[in-house]
Amino acid sequence: MYDPQAEPDLIEFENVDLCDEKYVEGPKFRNRRTSIFVTFADPSIALVDVQKMMETGMNIARFKTSHSTTGDKVRLLKKFDKAANILAAKYGLLYWPCATCIELKTCVANTGILEEDAFEIHIREGTDIIMTSDVQMYNKCNAENIFVDNPYLTSDVKVGMLINIAADEIITKCTAILNNKNIKCHVVKGGQLQNMAHVCMRGAKRTRPYLTKADLHIIKFAVEYQVDMIIINYARHVDTVKKIKRYLGSKVKRPIIVAGLCSEQGIDNVDSIIREADAILLSREFASYEVPMHLYHKMSLVQSYIAAKCRQVGKPFYLSGEIFKNALNTGVFHAREFSDVTNAILQGTSALVLGPSANVDYLMAVMRTINDLCASVEPLTNDRGEFFRNVSQLKMPLNAAEACAVSCTFIANQTKSRIIVCPTVNGRTTYLLNWLRPPHVIIAVTTKIRTVRILCTQRSVIALLYKGAPRRNWFRSVQARIDYAIQYAVENHWIQYGDHYVTLEKGTEASPFCDCVRVWTVTTVKKNTIECPESYHDFALNDYLEIPPIQKRSPAVKKRSISDAFKDQDLDTILAEVLQRTAEDEKHKTYIESF
Repeated sequence: MYDPQAEPDLIEFENVDLCDEKYVEGPKFRNRRTSIFVTFADPSIALVDVQKMMETGMNIARFKTSHSTTGDKVRLLKKFDKAANILAAKYGLLYWPCATCIELKTCVANTGILEEDAFEIHIREGTDIIMTSDVQMYNKCNAENIFVDNPYLTSDVKVGMLINIAADEIITKCTAILNNKNIKCHVVKGGQLQNMAHVCMRGAKRTRPYLTKADLHIIKFAVEYQVDMIIINYARHVDTVKKIKRYLGSKVKRPIIVAGLCSEQGIDNVDSIIREADAILLSREFASYEVPMHLYHKMSLVQSYIAAKCRQVGKPFYLSGEIFKNALNTGVFHAREFSDVTNAILQGTSALVLGPSANVDYLMAVMRTINDLCASVEPLTNDRGEFFRNVSQLKMPLNAAEACAVSCTFIANQTKSRIIVCPTVNGRTTYLLNWLRPPHVIIAVTTKIRTVRILCTQRSVIALLYKGAPRRNWFRSVQARIDYAIQYAVENHWIQYGDHYVTLEKGTEASPFCDCVRVWTVTTVKKNTIECPESYHDFALNDYLEIPPIQKRSPAVKKRSISDAFKDQDLDTILAEVLQRTAEDEKHKTYIESF
């Protein structure tokens, strides 16, 4: 993914001037900051193909399993875990960092299966067709009758509404509602109809419940098999997110909830949805064909608007649909696709979601292209004015954790540090750091595998699993994790002798959050090649020094006061003891003088 002989990333904290050629032809980043989702639609995909995708740079595996059985989902997850274990052993890691994601169907509608096992049929322009929600027509789709798996079809569609099939491949216009299951449409634009094509209704107000029983079954599956992320397609109202949270209850390890904006209803309620969801996904494969025509030509503005809303409140913004779509299907790259992805990166997109591809080689080529494109464009996002603009948008007063994250990011920019090291338990600290979108690589060190996977969903974060030997005290344990991260960065040439780096950690064991920011300099490298002991990855620099033996101290004699000596005794008893001791002393003195 990178040239091991290349120089580490150059971090410049200044106002970006695109008129200056150094920003256009300047050095690239060695590591991509933007995350990549890869969609798995075929449960029978080969294990070696999954391994190749993970090795090329896949951060999150998105399982598109709405039409698969529970057994298919389990086998796909096991295949993913096996590939991660193979790569971890190959590269000498404890765990290969990669997250999993599953999506809810909600209002997503598809056509049925073509009759006579046909691959595709041609729908001629100018003809009339019948769209039906009758399940008996599920596998009998033809040029006159098309099944749509939306039981609320007749209540969602209005006469005169445009219905798009397979992303404008076929466009029809509703002319009549025949009964409670069938509608009549006129074909405005003809095309090829294939199995399970997406159906979008432009300007429709969906009447389907926010969550169905099938959605709750998928959520239960995600919790049972520890899926890291749940995408809600067609998140129309904030109540959808709230219902999922109530269903999950107070589970500590609940998945990340991503609200997918696919229709005009979701865009209208974007403010409340952003506040409640953990992240936002703009699904352009649906939204472009669901919004009214007056918004269809302004989708680029809508995208910028939602991205700005997410940056303002510090929520990740993901983008899907039309991302190198032609290259994924044919292997040919178009100039407009490069422009689209470049604009998305400059707008602050945290992750790009790639659609499914039948050709693994095409998918690998797209991922390598994104790696190179991000490395060229992401240095332009480190603008001094943009940083202070983001700080000014923070709501006051800040809590202590947010203030420490702001301080850490500002100090890292001022010192031009190459990396930020953050020991973490649940990933909340790196989440706060990403609020200000630092250009630095954030190395998060944790002891929990689930946290490693959660960290993979965050921008600029490289998650490391640490399993070093326990130390004598808490401070040494934290320092050992930081030393491990620095050794890993030196080994991968992300940082070198004399470079600055910043750590954000807890000041004391009793601190409820990371409240200590330190600036360090790489002063020495013990060995060119790091050797791992059998106990594995215990890279603390203090381990190379001889630990002095602990000296045992003799127990101190406790001094007693007069009040403690005569405690719980009455006055007569005390006087009797004093007189007795005085008589004994006089007798002893007389005995000594007789000699």
